[in-house]
Amino acid sequence: MDKNEHTLVLDALKPLEPERKCYRLVGGVLVERTASEVRPAVEKNIEGMDEILKQLNVALQAKEKAMAEHVSQYNIKVRGSQDIKDQKTIEADAASKAQTGLLA
Repeated sequence: MDKNEHTLVLDALKPLEPERKCYRLVGGVLVERTASEVRPAVEKNIEGMDEILKQLNVALQAKEKAMAEHVSQYNIKVRGSQDIKDQKTIEADAASKAQTGLLA
């Protein structure tokens, strides 16, 4: 389920009359409802997705913090984060030293 799709459906339902027919896919079955019945269900789904996203973001931040503590505790160097920058500066220094001894 995509939150953007739910918001699009909700925006499409807002201008409709409450008695207008709507079709909703429930468990693989297309069910006929009215707009007034579908609108609260879609709003509830959006709220549920917002809650899940908040919980996942909190869990992600906790995992990132635990990983950073683990990396600092055991002095782990992650390849690709700082090594690439260090390697580029070493190569740039070596290139500049190599050019200083040349005569044109």
